[in-house]
Amino acid sequence: MAKNSRLRWWEIVFLILGSPIWLSVLISVFAVVFSVYVSLWSAIISLWAVFVSLLASAFGLTAASFILLVLGRMFSGAAAFAVGLVCAGLSIFMFFVCKAATKGIIFLTKKVCLALKNCLIKKEVA
Repeated sequence: MAKNSRLRWWEIVFLILGSPIWLSVLISVFAVVFSVYVSLWSAIISLWAVFVSLLASAFGLTAASFILLVLGRMFSGAAAFAVGLVCAGLSIFMFFVCKAATKGIIFLTKKVCLALKNCLIKKEVA
């Protein structure tokens, strides 16, 4: 037996009269969800920026250490080389952190999109 999907006249009147309240709440909920989503992706972009800066620092400090060694500044060259190696090690660690965080956010995005799709598109019972 099919359910009567037509709205009664008083339900339509209540929907129209209540629209300033429920429509503004609905818009604010979507704005909050969107801002949380953008904040998560901006955190991921920031993590990748830290990875790139660590990698660039590793290359720059290694090159600077050789220049300092040629100029005769042994302690400064050795310190720059050591810090360059530390930045290289941290960049390797940071790459795996960024990769895992990006996979997690993509997984979360897929789950949220599927949940929204299931809420909006319902299969009819045969």
